[in-house]
Amino acid sequence: MDDGHGGLISRATGTSRGAAMYHLMRARQSDHWPAVAAARIPTLLLLATKPDDIRAANATATARFCDAVPQADIRFIEGATHALITDLRDDFGRTVAEWLATID
Repeated sequence: MDDGHGGLISRATGTSRGAAMYHLMRARQSDHWPAVAAARIPTLLLLATKPDDIRAANATATARFCDAVPQADIRFIEGATHALITDLRDDFGRTVAEWLATID
């Protein structure tokens, strides 16, 4: 939600956000990559480029993801941090909408 001063306010409660983060950190998403690949699920992966150590880590991990999910469209977003929605705002929605329009 727009805070009226150029920032965003999360609509998720602290409890729900904490629970989601806890379970995300415990799960190994890579365990599910073969199922995503086998089902040919269209996949858009947007990656942060800031700070430089995040760019480097994302570049290293990308090769493994590409091998596991070959149908994925992987994009490094210049100048973005892991807060992609906040960083990109309208461009985030536009990027996803344009990508969705390309799916058969």
